[in-house]
Amino acid sequence: MRIGAVAAQCGLPPKAIRYYESVGLIGPAERQANGYRLYNPDDVEKLRFLGRARGFGFSLEAMAELLRQHRSGSASCERVREMALAQAADAEQRIAELRALREMLLALVAECPGGTTDCCNILAALADKKAVPVLAAASDHGCC
Repeated sequence: MRIGAVAAQCGLPPKAIRYYESVGLIGPAERQANGYRLYNPDDVEKLRFLGRARGFGFSLEAMAELLRQHRSGSASCERVREMALAQAADAEQRIAELRALREMLLALVAECPGGTTDCCNILAALADKKAVPVLAAASDHGCC
């Protein structure tokens, strides 16, 4: 099966498939005389698995381990459970960071009078070299 068909079946872009091949998550594809890659059903199964693992936000290293566990025939559910819990904790941390980012952005927008001005507090915060924390930096500019 060519990469386009595999991509359609797996829901992954061809670029991701080539990347997963280049980093060794899947073996090198067989090549036709014209250089086109040919994938087998086992590759498709691995790529579907990898795509779902990536969808859960697992790193490439974690994806490789999960794939090994899945294909081993005697997976360590405890290890996979630990990995899933760690990924859930990481997701919780990212959610907290995104909420804080949202609040900072909304605070900057709330301070913005709109219209045309020679000093936009949002642009000033983006241009501030310190920019940490964004809210403190934005209020130090004396603009708007």
